[in-house]
Amino acid sequence: MEWEGPIFEPIDPDSDGGLGGTSEELFGPLAVLLVGFAQYEVDQFRAFMIDMDADIVKIITCTKKMLSSTLEQSLDSPAPVFEQLPLGTKRAVFLSGMSGAEVQEVISAYNDSGLPPTVWAAAVPANYQRTISVLLEDIYGDHNLMANMEGKMRHGD
Repeated sequence: MEWEGPIFEPIDPDSDGGLGGTSEELFGPLAVLLVGFAQYEVDQFRAFMIDMDADIVKIITCTKKMLSSTLEQSLDSPAPVFEQLPLGTKRAVFLSGMSGAEVQEVISAYNDSGLPPTVWAAAVPANYQRTISVLLEDIYGDHNLMANMEGKMRHGD
């Protein structure tokens, strides 16, 4: 079966299983992969995670090498030394090993932190073997499509 891009699923804050009902258990290691963030933004992200008592979550910053690695390889790697990605690298946050309620809590804390807008994705079985660069293309393609649809709906097109 050919991958047809991300499938958007509502987050169920009452579920103890994988996001979007993709698995009965939480899926993937308890980690966050930050793509396209500056060092000070990573530090700010880490600070609010500590403030929410989520300091057990491994925070991984995406390196150039990880862009051609799978999501699984990137999430399973030791947290690398920070490496600034090239300017123009799209910003994204990949969440792994969290319940729906935990994901909502992280997103809410992020939105309250004043960090720049980002797109969000979760580690699920369907995307675990895909490379980060391909996932970024898919996520941003769908993100732009959704933004265009919302704009048309607001303007009555």
